[in-house]
Amino acid sequence: MTTIVFRTDASLTIGTGHVMRCLTLAQALKARGANCHFLCKTHTGHLIEKIISHGFPVFYLSPAKESPEPGDPVHAHWLGGSWKDDAAQSLSLLKKIQPDWVVVDHYGIDIRWEKEIRPYTEKLFVLDDLADRYHDCDILLDSGREPESRDYIHLVPANCILLLGTDYVLLREEFIRMRPESLKRRANPVLRRILITMGGMDTDNITGNILQILSQATFIKNIEIDIVLNSLAPHLSLIQQQIVNFHCPVHLHTDTPCMAKLMTESDLAIGAAGSTTWERCFMGLPSLVLCIAANQKTIAQKMKAEQSAIIVPNNYSGIHSIPKTIQNLKKSPDILKKLSDNCSKLINTIKIKNIHKLLTTQ
Repeated sequence: MTTIVFRTDASLTIGTGHVMRCLTLAQALKARGANCHFLCKTHTGHLIEKIISHGFPVFYLSPAKESPEPGDPVHAHWLGGSWKDDAAQSLSLLKKIQPDWVVVDHYGIDIRWEKEIRPYTEKLFVLDDLADRYHDCDILLDSGREPESRDYIHLVPANCILLLGTDYVLLREEFIRMRPESLKRRANPVLRRILITMGGMDTDNITGNILQILSQATFIKNIEIDIVLNSLAPHLSLIQQQIVNFHCPVHLHTDTPCMAKLMTESDLAIGAAGSTTWERCFMGLPSLVLCIAANQKTIAQKMKAEQSAIIVPNNYSGIHSIPKTIQNLKKSPDILKKLSDNCSKLINTIKIKNIHKLLTTQ
């Protein structure tokens, strides 16, 4: 049996995306017989209980007070302490179980941490989106990077396998199962239902800002809205108050296990340019996309280049333009159809399955 350890975190600052894509991979690997464990810091906003609820053991790591040092990664503060302390805590588990693979999905971890734990694992797999630091790994996956990109050439060992591009997006089985139904819905689009998904935590309350603007639109009474947030989102109570007596039906979903179903039932999404972007693409769901963090720029740029989404500037004028854009889309089903066709072509499910094989057969 292949043993795999994931090192990843969630928090109010980090968000939920890193843990969620690791869970996606872990569930697929478990289905192939792998034994998966998680190493996670107990940050405010962690998702440890969610990981455990999916049947995976979690080894708790304690945040420390050390500040980032010169030469640390840009996101070193996300680690909650020094890389040395994090590696030392991680090794207390790794030395015991000697995993076949360690999977790292963390912007605060670089080659120094990886070299420190390397003697206690057969191989290392890194999930990244930034190409901003050196790694000591056997495989690196960046689904937002172009397949021919050379951004990682000098950041990884010469023998590292690079899995770049949207063919390597990690998707849960529910999306693969429901995709045909979702694509069928796009054949003759009518804009009646909107999904708002600005990240699990949405610390800037962009969801609330969008709702405020939409509440002033005359057409909103003919629309139904779904909102997805984590139950730990800091502005959740404000959203709950905001949707009371709203001008149209609004459904708030916290910690939903039914994202594929929500996407299938929606005609348009308003979302951040994070990893959920690829889920929307796979389901052929037309989207208005906001880049709300620096690490989302690559995805937003690709979506714009492929004419697979409408990019909305994350500023006052951009958010205030959303009602007019929606109104135009209601009048132009051909644009909705084109957006759906373009985004649904970006991902190849065959290569998704190959990722699982790499980790369980090498």
